[in-house]
Amino acid sequence: MDILSGPARVMLVSDLDHTM
Repeated sequence: MDILSGPARVMLVSDLDHTM
């Protein structure tokens, strides 16, 4: 599973960062 290891993970992290 390399889906969360790519740009998708960056987008998720960015989303979480914005939520905080």
